[in-house]
Amino acid sequence: MTDQPRQEAPGGESGPATDPMIPAPDAGDRAGRWALALGSTAVLLMIIFPPAAPLPAAAALVVGIRARRRARRAARPAGRGTLAGVVMGSIGLAVSIPLATTQILLWGELHSYLDCREAANTITDQQNCKDTFLREVENKLNLRAGSLSHYNIPL
Repeated sequence: MTDQPRQEAPGGESGPATDPMIPAPDAGDRAGRWALALGSTAVLLMIIFPPAAPLPAAAALVVGIRARRRARRAARPAGRGTLAGVVMGSIGLAVSIPLATTQILLWGELHSYLDCREAANTITDQQNCKDTFLREVENKLNLRAGSLSHYNIPL
């Protein structure tokens, strides 16, 4: 035991929160966790609903890059998750923008196709739905008739 009195935090509390050996989380770690969470959200939205994915992807990219720059200026290591947030944000933007654009551009044709597939009772009906969808896409994109039928598009 030492003769020095125990120092308490303002308000009379003591414990792990006031222990000088446990470092407090800094802003870089918080920014890194935010970048990681936003990047994860972007990747998840890319799968579930692509038109919503570019927003969190861009946010993850911005938050992650800013946190890494701040850490470099302060000559300290970047917070956890900043690099992962930047990578996932980049992948999210690179993949979700074409997916979202395609989904928005072909919104009506996709819904017609899905309604047709839901009403189809036979494999022949399903093939007719696919053929109709491909024809509508070709017309919308001004492609040569039958140009998409060469590709085995899994629908």
